[in-house]
Amino acid sequence: MEQNILQAVANRGFIQEREIITLKSRLNRGDSSTLDLFDGGPVAISEDQTKKGLSWLLNQYKTPRGVERKNNPFGRREVAALESFERFELVDFIDGGNRYVSFFLPVYRVIGSGASFDYYVNGGACVIIG
Repeated sequence: MEQNILQAVANRGFIQEREIITLKSRLNRGDSSTLDLFDGGPVAISEDQTKKGLSWLLNQYKTPRGVERKNNPFGRREVAALESFERFELVDFIDGGNRYVSFFLPVYRVIGSGASFDYYVNGGACVIIG
């Protein structure tokens, strides 16, 4: 079944939200062959997932009135990437667990014209990696 997901992603050229959740679940159960998905580099995200992710990130950055939030988690580079947004990519899965249990989380890359950054979501908070 896993090969079906990897093959479908390769044929389509992008990954859907449900497939990301399934792959994350398999990684958390110890199936590391899921990481074969990234052999060809980052994977594009579906249009629906892109809209959802961009909306969530912009809500972290500004209020609905367009005022920058005081607890805004973004620096200048991240703001530049959001304001010139082009696309999302699924880059990898990161193990956010501890030494006793694995807890894999998807790592996304936001690409704007001239700027980009990687992040993952842990407990509803945006954690910027690079």
